[in-house]
Amino acid sequence: MNLFDYSDSRQKATDIKLMVIGSGSSGNCTYIEHGSDKILVDAGISRTRIKKALAEINVSIDEITAIFITHAHSDHIQHLPMLLKHNDFTIFSTKETFRCGNFPRSFVKVFQAVNIDSDMRFNSLIVKTRKSSHDIHGSVVYFFSNSKNQVGIVTDLGRMTKNIGDEINKTNVLMLETNYDPHMLKTGRYPYHLKKRINSSIGHLSNFDALKTMQLTNPRKMHTVLCSHISKDNNYKELAVQTLNDGMKSDANLRNIEIYPTFRDKPTDFYIA
Repeated sequence: MNLFDYSDSRQKATDIKLMVIGSGSSGNCTYIEHGSDKILVDAGISRTRIKKALAEINVSIDEITAIFITHAHSDHIQHLPMLLKHNDFTIFSTKETFRCGNFPRSFVKVFQAVNIDSDMRFNSLIVKTRKSSHDIHGSVVYFFSNSKNQVGIVTDLGRMTKNIGDEINKTNVLMLETNYDPHMLKTGRYPYHLKKRINSSIGHLSNFDALKTMQLTNPRKMHTVLCSHISKDNNYKELAVQTLNDGMKSDANLRNIEIYPTFRDKPTDFYIA
């Protein structure tokens, strides 16, 4: 394991908390807290919305110390310039993501590269970076763990891999992509080239892909799945939740996992690993 000692790692293990500020093609941002460590994953939501969501849990945006970026599609980085205009957050991403043409490098004062398929230490957390199958260079998913528990953010990928599945198996709270319903995508208004892209191995996971992921990984520690990156046109949150629930209720190891949706326009509750 490649441990990058970003700061003091001796903090006592405690609960990892997760709140999805927004998830979807219009913008993505997730808040993670572990003791005094407060971080964001992605910056596709406006600073105003982020501040409001954090204020509801009595956290100031000035307490955020770092932003981890999954990839350089606009719905994950579009509000990074405004965030960095007001706060000197340390930005973590792969070198490939940082070098993408649309990445706002000129706004970044402190950058730390993360290596694909490796682990690093960030204060009291281990950050696990796993390559994701998506149509942009440097795309990754993240898992955040301590000595007891783990949360995972697994969105924007067209197929599941063993490296990601192995970490899902260790995860307590999982953001899992349920982007589209195959029938809705097939019969919907999207042009053929876009349907083909979404349904490809470098596109997105469907509701049934997410269900198959749960059945194959069979996570024993997991208690919460958050259906994420739900398409506005090719899915709806009730269908995503129902598909997972219907498929998991017959499995003794999965039937007690709680399934919840995430939202495009409002934050979720606080979930604790």
